[in-house]
Amino acid sequence: MLDNYGITAQQLHEDAIRNAPEIRPLVIEGMAEVLAKQMGVEDLEMLGLNIPPEQEQMFVASVEGNVHGAGVLAYQNFMDQAADREGGSFFILPSSIHEVLIIPDNGKFDTASLENMVKEVNATTVDPSDQLTDSVYHYDVDAKVFELAEKFEDRMKDKVVDIRKETPEHAAPKPHRDRGGEAI
Repeated sequence: MLDNYGITAQQLHEDAIRNAPEIRPLVIEGMAEVLAKQMGVEDLEMLGLNIPPEQEQMFVASVEGNVHGAGVLAYQNFMDQAADREGGSFFILPSSIHEVLIIPDNGKFDTASLENMVKEVNATTVDPSDQLTDSVYHYDVDAKVFELAEKFEDRMKDKVVDIRKETPEHAAPKPHRDRGGEAI
């Protein structure tokens, strides 16, 4: 097909990266809003889903119509737009080829529980042909790093260890001169 179009694979990739966000724009909605739309209900309050945006704990990122929308991850400004919507760093759960779930990194979830959630949903709900992976990812807004969530946790553990090594209060106590070095 590339020969018929007279382009290279690299050119096709560059064109797709540039044009996809315009042709199929990113949509990020709260899970409550998505569920209400799927049920054909316009009044979130009627379903008990009228969650204030600042309290929403799960968002769906896709394209209009939620068909083959997981590719929004490759959109050039996706991470920044999701971080703006979330208010900071976040986890990404690859829900299916149609969408990804975004969960704020606010201390309420850990990698193990999120991975268990993805595995369970993949095993019980998502058609095997629509599955992406059982892995969970993380976007660190400060470092601008997108990585497996377990690598993020390892990086944070290493960072804490490094900070403790540099912090004076974690250094071994020095003997007090007035007491001759005896323990207090």
